[in-house]
Amino acid sequence: MKLIAISILFLLVGCKKEEVKETTTNTTVQNCNCDRVISHTTFNLTTGQFGEYVTINDCTGLQINGNWGTNQGDTEPINGSCL
Repeated sequence: MKLIAISILFLLVGCKKEEVKETTTNTTVQNCNCDRVISHTTFNLTTGQFGEYVTINDCTGLQINGNWGTNQGDTEPINGSCL
């Protein structure tokens, strides 16, 4: 009986929870010809809409600030889209 109790004790003490390591791979293909909109503002006037935007190129890391306006023929930028 003591042998069974000692065996169970060793099983309980000797067992370790196996750690699962997650591996993440970046499978997103970067488009170096894309200046992705990361933020924009919108202001409404009676003559149309206008605002500012900030883009970033994922390959170069270059950020660009710009302006847009519907009276200039522009459309409102969409965050996450390319300009």
